[in-house]
Parts: sequence; C-alpha cells; structure tokens
Amino acid sequence: MSENTSEESIDLRIKRSRKHLIEALLMLMQDQPLQKISVRDITDEAMVNRSTFYAHFTDKYDLFKTAIGQRMRQDLVTGLGDSTGFTETNLRTLILISGNLMVKISQDCQPTSMSELIPLIMTEMQNSIHEVVLAWMNKLNISKAEASTLAMFIAGAVFGAVALWGQQSDSKQRSDEFANQIIPLLMVGVGQYGE
Repeated sequence: MSENTSEESIDLRIKRSRKHLIEALLMLMQDQPLQKISVRDITDEAMVNRSTFYAHFTDKYDLFKTAIGQRMRQDLVTGLGDSTGFTETNLRTLILISGNLMVKISQDCQPTSMSELIPLIMTEMQNSIHEVVLAWMNKLNISKAEASTLAMFIAGAVFGAVALWGQQSDSKQRSDEFANQIIPLLMVGVGQYGE
C-alpha cells in the first residue's frame, strides 16, 4: 500500500471519528442537558474510546462548538451557493439560514437552557457569518479595515437578532417576516458604501 493511500485512510478515520462524536453529542442532547452529559456518555454513544475523543476535542463544550460551527458553515454553503456579493437577497438568505439554525438548536436541545449555550453558539455562528460577509465586503470599494468592521458589525447584528428570535418560543412570527424587519436596518447602514 502506498503512503498516500495510508494517509487517506487515516484522514477518513479521523473524519469518521469526529462525525460519530458530533452525532453522539447531538443525539444525547435531545434527552438531557449538555451539563449532565459526560465524555463517557458521548464516547459510549459514538462507540469510540476516550483517548480518541481527547485526540480531537478538549472537552464536551469544544465538541459542541465544533458541531455548531460545522453545521453553520455547511448550511451557508448550501444556502448561499455561489452568491458572492452584498445584496438584499444574499443578506436575507444569510439571516434565514442563521435563524433557522438557531430555532433548530433550540428545538433539538430542549432540556438545556439556551442561555447557557448562547456563548458557545455565538462564537461559531458569528465567525461563520463574519467570513461570508467579509468576502462580500471585500468586493465593495472600501478599505480592508472598513470591510472588516462592517462584516463584524453585521455578524454581531445578525447573530444577536436571530438569537433573540430563536429563543422566543411563543413568537408566531415567521422567519421571512423576521428577516423583513432587520434587513432594512442593515442595508441602510451598509448602503452608504455602495458598490
């Protein structure tokens, strides 16, 4: 067997182990709060040993953040496709993807208080949103510093809005109505930079 084939099988094992650990955590979180889930619970569910867990993650919170970041990036790639510019349509899609993921997390992790998960979710979702928006901002005729500041502002605004909306379980407001409320605010703020 060639060295290249050996490296590919190791990469596949790593990907498979990480995937099983993420799936195990998300499965367990449907029945109990993250705080009550142990690393042993996760490794038993994933059918991997503890050393495998610690080879990939520092703790269960690191695993949760990784799961959220991975899902967010995957949803953004799927939802935005080849969209490459800061437009109202792209912004709407970004908001809907973010909001829908927040609602899904809230529904799938019922026993866990969302207020305890928000700091973990925030880092990953904001970073993912920032990456996308920064790529859009870099296409505008503005400095790199302005692009970065705008991207950071939009990432924070979108996350803050969807986090609040996602936690309002009694809200009957549909996601498109929610997006319609915040898009004008963001478009006005960025509109001065034009394309």
